[in-house]
Amino acid sequence: ATIELTMGSTKLIRHVQGGSGKGGQDSRYVHFGLGSETQVDEIKVVFPGGAESVYTGPIAADKRVWLVQGDTAIKTGWAPPQ
Repeated sequence: ATIELTMGSTKLIRHVQGGSGKGGQDSRYVHFGLGSETQVDEIKVVFPGGAESVYTGPIAADKRVWLVQGDTAIKTGWAPPQ
């Protein structure tokens, strides 16, 4: 998956890849350092297979955000949503 955060004119991108090595894959948890930014305007995720979801903010910084393919609701908290 490719995750793109937008904060004003700033964009940050991370890529998560599974099955790229023998017995290993990237973590499903992705961390973005936002510096002095206090919120994110938008998160765009392109999932494997090409499906795309856009999550619109503002989304407060310093939170764990759970993003689910096909669902554009933003869920926060330390544990995965039930």
